[in-house]
Amino acid sequence: MTPNQNNLNHQNGINQENLNARNSDHTAENKPGQETPLRPAPPARPGESANPAKPPRPAGQPRTAAPARGTGQPHPGNRKSAGNAKKPFTIPKRDRIDNTGAPPESDKPRNTLKIKNTASAALAAALLLSNVIYFASSGVVNQNDVKVPAEGTDAVTVSDTAELTPDMTELPATEPVTEKDTTVIETEPETTAEAETTAPETTAEETTAETTTEAETTAEPEPQRSRNVAWYDSEYSGTISSATGGNIDVRIEYKVSMKAGDTDATISATAYLDFLNLNVRDKRVGILKIANVEKEYSTGAIKETDRARHSLKLASLKVSAPIAMGKIELSANWTLGGNYGGHYFGDIVAKGFVELTDTYEDMPKIATLDVKNILQTPELPNGCEITSLTILINHLGFDVDKLTMADKLLDKVKPYTDANPYKENAGDPRDAVKSYGCYAPVIYNTAVKYFSNIVPAAGNTTIYSPKDLTGTQPRELYRMISEGNPIIVWTTRQPDTAPDILRSWTAPDGTLINWKHPSHTVVLIGYDYSAGTVTICDPLYEGSMKISMELFELRYRQMGSQAVAVTVEAHE
Repeated sequence: MTPNQNNLNHQNGINQENLNARNSDHTAENKPGQETPLRPAPPARPGESANPAKPPRPAGQPRTAAPARGTGQPHPGNRKSAGNAKKPFTIPKRDRIDNTGAPPESDKPRNTLKIKNTASAALAAALLLSNVIYFASSGVVNQNDVKVPAEGTDAVTVSDTAELTPDMTELPATEPVTEKDTTVIETEPETTAEAETTAPETTAEETTAETTTEAETTAEPEPQRSRNVAWYDSEYSGTISSATGGNIDVRIEYKVSMKAGDTDATISATAYLDFLNLNVRDKRVGILKIANVEKEYSTGAIKETDRARHSLKLASLKVSAPIAMGKIELSANWTLGGNYGGHYFGDIVAKGFVELTDTYEDMPKIATLDVKNILQTPELPNGCEITSLTILINHLGFDVDKLTMADKLLDKVKPYTDANPYKENAGDPRDAVKSYGCYAPVIYNTAVKYFSNIVPAAGNTTIYSPKDLTGTQPRELYRMISEGNPIIVWTTRQPDTAPDILRSWTAPDGTLINWKHPSHTVVLIGYDYSAGTVTICDPLYEGSMKISMELFELRYRQMGSQAVAVTVEAHE
C-alpha cells in the first residue's frame, strides 16, 4: 500500500469530531492544534555523501538556483515609493538557472596539438587540411543526432518502428491490462542550412614562425551546455491523481530517468483505480497516455462491498522522449457514468505535467522567501483566493489592497449556483454564508487583468507574466520557489482534513460542479527537504507557518493540483 493510500485511509477515518471542529466564521480556530508528522530527508545516492559537492562551473552562464533570502532580508522588488505613491518600481533582474552554461572544468574535452619542429608542423598542417576537406565533402561536419521539434510541426510523433509500437490488445474483460510497453517518442529533426567553412591554408614558413615564438600551442574549445542533453544522471518519481472529492479516484505513479550525455529521457507510468466500495456489473474502458502514445485498457465486473480500500491496476506504459521537449503530459481515465456515494461521476481523469530536466540536481535542499502575509478577515471571510493573489502582487513591489482586487477585478456571479468556479467566483467573497470561492483559472485571469492595466514608469522594461500552473508537480513548484517565485496553491483549510464534496450543482453552461470542502487557498513560499516541510502564508493566520511536505502534496493533489504564479523578467 502506497503512502498516498495510507493518507486516503486516514481521510475515511475522519470522525464526526473533526467535522464539528470546522468554524463557519473562518477564524484562527480552524488552525490545526497539533504538529503534523514530518517526512525524513531523502537518502543520499550510493557513493555520495548526504550533501554531494557539485563540480565547479566556469564563469559565463552558471546554472545555479537563486539563493533564498533569510528572515527580515528585504525583497529587491518589494520597495514602495516615498509618500506611498501607488506605482510599480523596476524589479531588478533575477538570477535564473540557465541550461546553456559551460561544463565543469574537470569535464572539458581537451584537443591538444603540440608542434615541436618545422617538419612535424608541416606534416600536421597537411593532415589537418586533408581531413577537413574530406569531412566537409562527405557531409559529416556539424552532424547532430539530437532530434528537436521542427517549427510548424507536431511536437511529438510516434516512431513507425513496428517493434516499438505500443500493444493495444485488451485482456479479457475480467482482468486489467498488466503488460508493459516501451515506445520511442521522436520529434521531427530540425533542418538548418550549415555555413560552409573553409580551412585557411598554412605554409611551412608560417608554421616555423609560430614555433619560434611559442614552443607548444594548445587549442581548448569551449563547449556550451545544451538544453537537449542531460548534464547529470537523474531519476525522480511522483504521483498524479484525479480529484473527485469522493472515495473513487484514478491514480498514476510515474518515474523519469536520464543519464548524463543522453538526449532522451525514459518515462514509465502505471495507472490504478482506487476505491472504497464499488459495484459495477459491466465493462468499463479507459486510456493511459504519455504525450501522444496511448494504451487502452478495460475492466469487467467489479463487486467490492467490504468497506476496505482497493487499488486495481489498470495499465502500464513506458516511453522514451527527447529532453528537448521540456515537459510532457501524462493522463489516465476510467469511465464510471453513474452515481457513487450520492454524487454523479462520469469520466474520472488524472492528468498532469512532468518536466524532462535534470535541474532538480542543482536545487538547494532548503529555500524560503521573505513574503509579507495579508489577512482576508474580517472583510473577506470567503476571499482566500483573491487575498492570496493580493499577497503575491504586493510581494512584487506593487501597492494594492485586497478589497480593490475583490470588488473591481474579480469576476463574481450570484447566487453561487449560477456560477462555474472555473470561470468566475461563486458568490461574493464578502459574504460569509452564500459564497464558496473559485479555482485557478479565475485567479489567473484576474492577474492578467491587473497587469494589463499597469502603466510602466519611463524606462521600466520589466515584464510580469501570470501563469496557470495547474497540473504542475510539487517538485517543479519547489524549483520555482528556489528561483524566487512565490506560488498560489489550492489546498484545505486544515491540512489534516481531507476534502469532501459539500454540494453539487449544474452551472448554466452545463458543467457539473462538485464543490469540495474545506477548500482553501494559500501562498507557498518555502520548502525544506531535510525537515520534510513546506512554508506557507495562510490568509487566515498571521505570519507564515510550516506544515508537513507529504501532507501538503497529498492535499494539493486532492484539490486538483491547482497553482498560479507570476514570473518576472527585467529586460535591459
